[in-house]
Amino acid sequence: MAAAFGGIVPDTVYLAFAPYANPDGGALVSASQVPPCQACNGNLDANEYLGFQTFRRGDLNADWRIDAADSLLIVPVLLGVDASAYHVRAADMNADGTADGRDIPLFIASLTGS
Repeated sequence: MAAAFGGIVPDTVYLAFAPYANPDGGALVSASQVPPCQACNGNLDANEYLGFQTFRRGDLNADWRIDAADSLLIVPVLLGVDASAYHVRAADMNADGTADGRDIPLFIASLTGS
């Protein structure tokens, strides 16, 4: 998936499904659209997509949880010892492009659920 997005998977991917009326194309079948159509105008409009999260800031081990295991992994990133692109991106809690001390309060808040 990363190759399709130029090396970096976006935080969220938006998807929708709408079959065509026949194998050669034609109009979209609004009644079969997922998620259900809102305008039902034969087009997939911007508000008719579902967002799927593909990345979670703070989840350095990619298990979809922010827990003690991530605490062990974030320290080397903040110290500059671990320069893994994925770890740096996951440790960059405020999404400013740098993993640094400003990310610590946000990581702790995610870790403690506050």
